[in-house]
Amino acid sequence: MKKIYFFTLLMTAIVFTGCAQTPEKDINAIIAPRMDIDQIYVRHSAFASTTSEYKIDLKNKTFWLYYGPLGDRKGRDGSLKNEGFTFEKNLEDEKIQTFLRTADESGMTLWDERYDNRRLMDGHQWSITIIFSDSTQKSIHGSNSYPKTWRKMCEAFYELTGKTVLYFGVIGPGIFP
Repeated sequence: MKKIYFFTLLMTAIVFTGCAQTPEKDINAIIAPRMDIDQIYVRHSAFASTTSEYKIDLKNKTFWLYYGPLGDRKGRDGSLKNEGFTFEKNLEDEKIQTFLRTADESGMTLWDERYDNRRLMDGHQWSITIIFSDSTQKSIHGSNSYPKTWRKMCEAFYELTGKTVLYFGVIGPGIFP
């Protein structure tokens, strides 16, 4: 009995000592969203074909898009001028700030890396890549499943760009722009 008590006490001390030595910066990185976003890439696909891609460049205040032809499995050619995107519009400072506030409130940069509904095949696949000002990246992917704050971010992207950048399901603006 003494061995079990001693082992439990020892393990508790190790756990608390390890937690006490965790730098505050690391804890904040886990629980606080990052808002030093330079760029956001969004990609939608269905039936193994890219339907639409968007590049939101918050640093340079520009919005770019690409709509793939239905059934085209090659996708956007990133080696082309402007990475194969077509310039859509310049972004307004006020809308960028509103977008970042909503992204912060929604915890967008804290979304899990994967959202998958394994009960559905094909359907809507999507990915978001966030590039931060220090050049680090966060990639988020999904297949017929979405984060809890997805709908709120759908609205935020629309308010920022005037386009339906995020959507639910297969039929979206990439197929019918």
